[in-house]
Amino acid sequence: MLRPGGMLLYSTCTFSPEENEQTIEYLLQEYPEFKICEMEGYEGFADGMPQVTESKNPELEKTVRIFPHRMKGEGHFLALLQKGEKQEEGKRLPESGKNKKLPEELEEFLGHIDRKFDSSRMDLRGEKVYYMPEGLPTLRGIRFLRTGLLMGELKKNRFEPSQALAMNLKKEEYDQVIDLPLEDERVMKYLKGETLDVEDLVKPKDKGWYLICVDGYPLGFGKLVNQMLKNKYLPGWRWNS
Repeated sequence: MLRPGGMLLYSTCTFSPEENEQTIEYLLQEYPEFKICEMEGYEGFADGMPQVTESKNPELEKTVRIFPHRMKGEGHFLALLQKGEKQEEGKRLPESGKNKKLPEELEEFLGHIDRKFDSSRMDLRGEKVYYMPEGLPTLRGIRFLRTGLLMGELKKNRFEPSQALAMNLKKEEYDQVIDLPLEDERVMKYLKGETLDVEDLVKPKDKGWYLICVDGYPLGFGKLVNQMLKNKYLPGWRWNS
């Protein structure tokens, strides 16, 4: 969020090298456009300690240590940083990520979709699978609420597609579709989260994830078992009246 030329003062109240010099070392490695700036000296200031880091980068001496026997306080650390122009190389998703191996259950599900997905843009976070925007910088170590397209969740030996993916698809892009006319009473039952009897629309041996549409427009997913459709409409969207 810092624009080029902007400055950031990092400060802690600890002696811990992990939170001080080692944190700045990590930042410089991950974001090489940053540099450590000299700070005006003050009585009681001591140089940073590059010897406590793996790289022993002498630039870390520009950071400041404050010890309680030299200055009033409990012990502090300061690092003044300035951001240069963004360096694109190394910031985007790595080339090695292209054609990366995806979980088998996800690969199997994607086989039902007539759309090409770039595997390097698939990001697995815990059980959740996201399809990230093209050219997005690496978000390693950053926690987010939502970004890109939530494809679904990896459960034990299975993949469950999300409501967001259903909304993102077109009827013709998915190979297992149940398309209901608007006047069909099962539309309202689906919106209420009920299980649907679709014996008249599928064959006895049909099974798996179906995209439920209304007059050609996707509404959500359902899991077909023995000609009964288990409702997977997003619980927070269900009709309660």
